[in-house]
Amino acid sequence: NVGLDFSFRKIFSGSFEYYIKNGSDLIGNSPIAASSGFLAATGNFADIRGTGYDLNLNSKIIDHGQFKWSNNFLFSYAIDEVTRYKGGTTSAIDVSIVEGKPFHAIFVNQFGGLDQVGDPLGYLNGDLTKDYSALNRKPAADKAYYLTQPKYFGAFRNTLSYNAFSVSFNLVFKA
Repeated sequence: NVGLDFSFRKIFSGSFEYYIKNGSDLIGNSPIAASSGFLAATGNFADIRGTGYDLNLNSKIIDHGQFKWSNNFLFSYAIDEVTRYKGGTTSAIDVSIVEGKPFHAIFVNQFGGLDQVGDPLGYLNGDLTKDYSALNRKPAADKAYYLTQPKYFGAFRNTLSYNAFSVSFNLVFKA
């Protein structure tokens, strides 16, 4: 981590931090043969790398006697990537863990439209089907689309205080 804290005349302050986090031998579930009597085994199956930065800005708009008004702005950028995965992909539990993608990645099949009664269709081995079980078992790496996750997070908070009474308004976003 590398960080910087700053302030100006007790009116404006903030911090900026850049980080790289590596996790190794992360504990998770991996599917195993049902003939073993269990559906999954728990073990050290993955490594992950996360990077990002955090920005925090604080200001005192009014600090006059009993009345105070301050605001706080938070902004974060965060991404992660599975760098090693030794678990299986035969179960819906871990089908979305793919090396080179975020840990909580979402993968979807190509939409094939609707059939004559309005049921959705998908593509399996190039053919249209509504065999949803087969479509769900399809490994994530073979699915047509990877839906990205939010990388940007933030919040803006205003706080109004009079004596010992405070009210805060908070706006939060993900993008």
